[in-house]
Amino acid sequence: MSVHTTSPAAGALCALALGAAAMLAAGPAAAFNPQPDPPARFGIVGLVADQTARLNVVAPPLRARDALAAPCRVVLDFLDVDGVKLIESAQFVLLPGKARHLDLPGQVVAGQARNTRLQFLPAVQVQPNLPGERRCAGVAATLELFEPNDGRTRVLIDDPNLYLPD
Repeated sequence: MSVHTTSPAAGALCALALGAAAMLAAGPAAAFNPQPDPPARFGIVGLVADQTARLNVVAPPLRARDALAAPCRVVLDFLDVDGVKLIESAQFVLLPGKARHLDLPGQVVAGQARNTRLQFLPAVQVQPNLPGERRCAGVAATLELFEPNDGRTRVLIDDPNLYLPD
C-alpha cells in the first residue's frame, strides 16, 4: 500500500486549477434581469382643432440575418383618456420595409371651442401571425402633430422600442 501526501500549498493550487477549468467549461456568464422590458407605447398627447395627429408605423427592412422575417399584422388606434376609440381602428399587414399611418384630425374636437385641447392616447398593437407563419420581427412607430393647412410638422415623437407581437 502506498500513501501519497501533498503540502497545503499544492492542494490550494490544485483546487484553484480545478475551479478555473470548471469556469471555462461553463461558458460565458449571463446576467439575469428580473425586470421585463418596458412596454413600447406613447403617453397621453394633446391635440387642438387646427392640428392633425398622425401615427406612423414601419416594418424595418430585411437584413441578411432577418431573411425569414414575416409580415406584421398591425392595429393602430387613437383612444381617449378613458380608453374609448376616437375613430375607427386601422388594420394593416406590413411587409418588411413598408410603412402605413392613421390620422386623427383635430375636427374630432367638434363642438368645443377652437383652442380646446383633446387629450388622446395613440396605440399600436402587433398581433400574432397565423399558425404556421413565421414570427413578425416587430415594427417601429412615430407620432407627429402637424397643421394640415401647410403640412408643417410641429411635434414628432418617436418610440425607440420595437413593437412586437403580443
